[in-house]
Amino acid sequence: MPPESIREAIINSVCHRCYLDHSCVQIAVYDNRVEITSPGMLYGGLTVEQAVSGRSKIRNVCIAEVFNRMGIIEQWGTGLQRMIRGCREYGVREPEFVDMGDAFRVIFYRSNIETDIEMTEDELLSVLSDTEKKVVKIILKNPEIMQDKMAELMGMSKNGIRYVMKLKNRGILVRVGATKKGKWSVVLARLQ
Repeated sequence: MPPESIREAIINSVCHRCYLDHSCVQIAVYDNRVEITSPGMLYGGLTVEQAVSGRSKIRNVCIAEVFNRMGIIEQWGTGLQRMIRGCREYGVREPEFVDMGDAFRVIFYRSNIETDIEMTEDELLSVLSDTEKKVVKIILKNPEIMQDKMAELMGMSKNGIRYVMKLKNRGILVRVGATKKGKWSVVLARLQ
């Protein structure tokens, strides 16, 4: 499951929950899914479909403003879309959003497949963002490339490349050998 999407769901649950309800934000981890539940239904008559499409009604304006100033929230109405995009890029099922009447739940699913699967290069590239695809193609051509050279080739900052290199956390890239004298390996057999 994509950590960025889960982080986004937790931020949303704290920002948009109903603080008149004394229950807590709950995070439940199961073998096949993670559920994040926050007290209070969607605010102001908003439907799940409207929220997914980018409409936003802010229940806790002060909290949202503080989160925005701290850089925790980028802009209003984009959180659910970022969660969906993160799951797509990670190659897992899109999250499910459930308005339960007195609570709102986001469900992230793990892959049903628990064994290594051989992927072709094209199949792997189909689950990556455009930037990730470029990085993988560069590494396939030159496994010894360093991150600063990769940043230069792509016209990105070193921090931008470091962010893309989170492909390591997803088991798609592996560093073989020492930091300076090693090389990158693209894993086409990966755990789904």
